[in-house]
Amino acid sequence: MRGGGLLIVNLTQTQKNLEVVVPINQPSETAAWNGTDSTLPSGSGTIDSPYLIATPANLNYVRNLAGGKYFRQTANLDMGSKSFTPLPPNAYYYDGGSFSITNLSISENYDAVGLFRIFTGGYLKNLTVYGTIANSADRAGIIGKVSNDNAVLVENVTNRASISGNTCVGGIMGGCEFDVIIKKDN
Repeated sequence: MRGGGLLIVNLTQTQKNLEVVVPINQPSETAAWNGTDSTLPSGSGTIDSPYLIATPANLNYVRNLAGGKYFRQTANLDMGSKSFTPLPPNAYYYDGGSFSITNLSISENYDAVGLFRIFTGGYLKNLTVYGTIANSADRAGIIGKVSNDNAVLVENVTNRASISGNTCVGGIMGGCEFDVIIKKDN
């Protein structure tokens, strides 16, 4: 069971499935991030050859890439509780691959704060985030804010992080100025 927290048990043929919450440790498969490393991920950022985010240093490097690129996370990423600067405003096509980002630590004072500060288009899907996201100003979430007139898809994203801010605080996104489609598979 990778990154989950639910165990479905089939009791008998006549009874319905029972959901049991099972406490689990945060998943971790990579060495913890040291707070500074930044490494270009493999791939070319296209839909057929997305950048492969295999380490926390790959995730940190995303801020250096042009917008509209495609990313696929290939492992659980341990951010080591080191201070992480939110990824800058951009269009992102980020598939978490059903992996997790753990020990994320963000504490900023922007108009929007999150792993992704401002999403201007694209999608975020198949990702679970653990850690702390704090904004001493407005708007906080895994996505700080959706802005621009491009639709954004958020699909199968789970928040396990503590998120705080002054106003417009959400588990997945803090603020939204345009169309967002949110989907969650059962």
